Amino acid sequence: MTEDKLNQRLKSLASVKSQTSASIPMTKKPPVAKKDREARQDAYKLGEIDCLNGEMLGCLLVDLSDTGARVKMNWATALPSLVRLSIPSAGIARNAKVCWQTGAETGLEFIDSKLGRAKTTITSSNMQF
Repeated sequence: MTEDKLNQRLKSLASVKSQTSASIPMTKKPPVAKKDREARQDAYKLGEIDCLNGEMLGCLLVDLSDTGARVKMNWATALPSLVRLSIPSAGIARNAKVCWQTGAETGLEFIDSKLGRAKTTITSSNMQF
C-alpha cells in the first residue's frame, strides 16, 4: 500500500470513529469536589436493586459511603428516580435516589438514616416525584 493510500485510509478510519462516538449519547457523572464528597470504601459485594414496581435487579456494590453508593449492573438499565438498595452480606437495606447513570453504572444517594434501615420503606403507593 502506498503512503498516500495509507494516509487516506487512516483519515477515513478517524472520521468513522469520531462519527460513531458522537452519535452515542453519554450521561456524564456530575463533577464533584473531592472535599465535598464523603470518603468512599471499595465494597465489591453482590446485591439487589428494588425498582419499587415489582422489578428486582441484581447488582454489584462497587463503592460505599455514609451518604451513597455506586453500583454496577450486568447491562445498562434505566432506573426509576427512587429505588431500594439491598446488600444482604453487608447488612445494608437503604432507600436511595438515583443521582446519575452511565452505561451499567449508577450513583445512588441514600435518603434514609445511616443505620441501614429506612425510617419509612418506600413503596409504589407512597413514592413522590
